[in-house]
Amino acid sequence: MNIPKKKQIGTAGKTRWTDLLSQAVSLMIVFLMLASVALTSGRLFGKDITAKAASQAEAAPTYSLPTPQELADLGVPNATLSERDSAIWDVTTSDGKAIGRLYNSARWGKNIIGFAGPTPLFILTDTNGRVLHITAQANQETEGYFGQASQLLHAWNGKTPAEALSQKVDAISGATYSSRAIIGNVQATFSALETGSSAIGKTPLLGWIKTVAVIAVMLFGILAAWKFRGNKRVRITMLVLNVLVLGFWTGQFISLSLLRSWMENGVDWIGALPAVVMVALAVLLPYFGRKNFYCTWVCPYGSFQELAWMLPLPKIKVNAKVFRRMKQLRLVVLGIILLMLWMGIGAEILNYEPFTAFMFTSAPIGVVIFSATFVVLSLFAPRLWCQALCPVGMLLNTAEDRTIPTKKAKK
Repeated sequence: MNIPKKKQIGTAGKTRWTDLLSQAVSLMIVFLMLASVALTSGRLFGKDITAKAASQAEAAPTYSLPTPQELADLGVPNATLSERDSAIWDVTTSDGKAIGRLYNSARWGKNIIGFAGPTPLFILTDTNGRVLHITAQANQETEGYFGQASQLLHAWNGKTPAEALSQKVDAISGATYSSRAIIGNVQATFSALETGSSAIGKTPLLGWIKTVAVIAVMLFGILAAWKFRGNKRVRITMLVLNVLVLGFWTGQFISLSLLRSWMENGVDWIGALPAVVMVALAVLLPYFGRKNFYCTWVCPYGSFQELAWMLPLPKIKVNAKVFRRMKQLRLVVLGIILLMLWMGIGAEILNYEPFTAFMFTSAPIGVVIFSATFVVLSLFAPRLWCQALCPVGMLLNTAEDRTIPTKKAKK
């Protein structure tokens, strides 16, 4: 009598392992999709993989000279530069009068990245070694956010390297990644000049207080998903925490911009610790029976839409067929965006992901309006952005779907 039961359990176990393998295959497919997007930039995990880079691998590194515009931004438009080494130049006027010395921080801050990539600086000091001006070199940061962070470029004027290292400069709220990249480049450059080493202390970009708060909210989401499913009070508390803590206070969310940046430039495991934990949970928890965990229990923008839907207003009835059409539309949107990125065009569209509207002090007004529109629409229909358009949700869903058909165990 026990033989059929044992056979049934064995079949169920085999099906479970097949499902896990299938999900792993799906995750690998998504990883390769993102890697192929990064490859169009010629970089993968912070390494230049172009043929030109390979041919220069054994050559001494060279660092760019400032453009005429960058010299003007430094306040020395007609200066003459004399190279001291690959990233340091003596700066004089056209008649030979010494102005000071110019440093390209790319030499010492090569592993420091902002939100979208490296953010090197030109640092000009006077003949006494005090900072005259700092200006940013060309980078891939979003213009609005980096514009906010650029307020920091004047913070070290008049400081010696030692004074600059001891000075506490806070990141600009709403432009944390870009701000900390600027601070990190200054610290790495002056640390090398003072001590001979560009190593600087590694801490989360948000600071430890916000980092702990973000992780605590996500742990509460896990507890709610496992132990309090169906408890309305717990769910509303979780949604509010997601919006206030993950959204408005810390600006932590998964976006295509973030994933693309990590694939191109590598991951700052400590600096981006809250986001690393968030992505890890989004990827791993579906293997433990919690599909759509990030979208359902973490995403601050999805939570904002759900809170709007809970308000007692007239609702639009949406049947299952319409929801299926929405998911198909979401797949089309993801496909179009990836196709554009593979073709090397349309990267600017990633600047308009609605998640960034939480950082409303620095977000473009168009993003704020776009994001607010879907929150308003969610008063009458549930999570319209999540259901019909969100490429991040579609990407995560694809990563956890089964790609290999399996037979259900017979009951």
